[in-house]
Amino acid sequence: MGVDLLPIGKVVAAHGVRGEVKARLYHAESRLLEVLERIFLRDEQGELREEKLLAVRATPRGPILRLAGVEDRTAAEQLVHGELVVPREWLPEAGEDEVYYHDLVGLRVLDRQGRALGAVAEVFDNGANDVLVVREGGRELLIPFIDEVVVEVDLEEGKLLLDPLEGLLEQ
Repeated sequence: MGVDLLPIGKVVAAHGVRGEVKARLYHAESRLLEVLERIFLRDEQGELREEKLLAVRATPRGPILRLAGVEDRTAAEQLVHGELVVPREWLPEAGEDEVYYHDLVGLRVLDRQGRALGAVAEVFDNGANDVLVVREGGRELLIPFIDEVVVEVDLEEGKLLLDPLEGLLEQ
């Protein structure tokens, strides 16, 4: 496709019998779906398809989507596990002291002494805060993405500087 597509969520379940699907957004507070007219869906095989968004209904457990051409539960169930992706240019600019999860993946992670701890492999929200998954060789660290731990994010230099809490690196 040649366009930088960023994941914003997943289809987690069919909803009802009229073809609606329930989504889980990677950033739960995002209202992006409410302003879009279409979205791309990447299936488990990596195939992309563009979907027209007919309706988005916010619920406490995530948005419910109505997509053109998805008329019944059987068709909705075929979309479960699909990833919702959008072209980067559809996203608003990150605000001051904000960053998109996607931009953190691949950053080198260093502690205050300059020791390399690995690279950010993924980022997720655990309900209390965002968590960085940092991998180096066979080692995996789960680092809370909070001000007390993450001192600096430098996208231009491709690095993230930590001041780890006591015991954090001994996982």
